Amino acid sequence: MGSRFAMFWQNDNPSMTTADDADRETAMVSYCGALADGGARPPPQLQSWTADKGKGVIIWTINMAVGACYTSPATDPRYSHQLLFFGGGSLQMGGHENAAGQGVTWAAAADVEIRNGPEPAALFLLQGRPIGEHVPQHGPFVMNSRDELQQAFMVYQRTGFGGWQWPTRGPAHARETGPFAKYLDGRVEDSGAAGAE
Repeated sequence: MGSRFAMFWQNDNPSMTTADDADRETAMVSYCGALADGGARPPPQLQSWTADKGKGVIIWTINMAVGACYTSPATDPRYSHQLLFFGGGSLQMGGHENAAGQGVTWAAAADVEIRNGPEPAALFLLQGRPIGEHVPQHGPFVMNSRDELQQAFMVYQRTGFGGWQWPTRGPAHARETGPFAKYLDGRVEDSGAAGAE
């Protein structure tokens, strides 16, 4: 199985907003996994660990208002949870204070209350059943072996980003009809449309 690129268009990903007892909102967007039991799921990623619902993979972005409180519900104890806190000031989880830039891992078998601090917070929530294989990683590069990791570094140093030929780094480009993505096979996909030109 080779690598595969797919766009996540904003309109294709389920979103949900909850409010705590004081009406402070927590907004979530799912890139993988349902936001609620039986809820809508984003488009599946074929040939991926994430395509198997039994693996329990969720990938969500979470934005919390100042002082908002959200409880991450307990799930299958075989899953692990990791929360990456990348924007904001501070938040509390299970009575522990966390600063922006930190990651928190906890047992999925227990409810965990997340209480935001004095600034809006941006979080990235990951859940899933561990793959159980060694996965070499350095920075944004994740490969199957250290040799592949070194090869990825060399390709990046030689070509920048695979010979990226456009003036901006983003894989979606503006045009009169709206954002679109162009794949290596020549297929063009418009924002919110699955059709090809």
